Amino acid sequence: MNEQQSIGRLISIINRLFSVYFNSKMKDKPIGFSQVHLLKYIEQNEGCSQRQVNEYFMSDKGTTTTLLNSLEQNKLIVRMRNKEDSRIKNLSVTEKGKVFMGEMKVVLGDWTAILLKGFDENERDMAFKVLNKMVANVSYLKEYKERN
Repeated sequence: MNEQQSIGRLISIINRLFSVYFNSKMKDKPIGFSQVHLLKYIEQNEGCSQRQVNEYFMSDKGTTTTLLNSLEQNKLIVRMRNKEDSRIKNLSVTEKGKVFMGEMKVVLGDWTAILLKGFDENERDMAFKVLNKMVANVSYLKEYKERN
């Protein structure tokens, strides 16, 4: 392996360029790059709680609250009190959010195609395995952060 290589640097470049790509494609839309995956998760997990969102993305409560507030202000999601526990608010995508998701899925699909261009099926599977293993390797940091 080349000593000049840095996995963190490469991941950072991909993340930054995705931000640029997404923002250029969705510049007239009421959502920013940081809310993309959050909205997608809520759509796929209708009725989920903010706690579930925090756990899935390994993010802190403040960051998630800020992002959810923006999605709610733009009428892309609604928060509803849980019938069994009024302290919990369940999240749902609105009709406006669902229309937006259709457009967003095209952009996300195009980005995935760009990332995986020239990969065969085995390479695609390996890329996902490697990235998932990296996430698992660093997931303990979330617990460390919460304790300190």
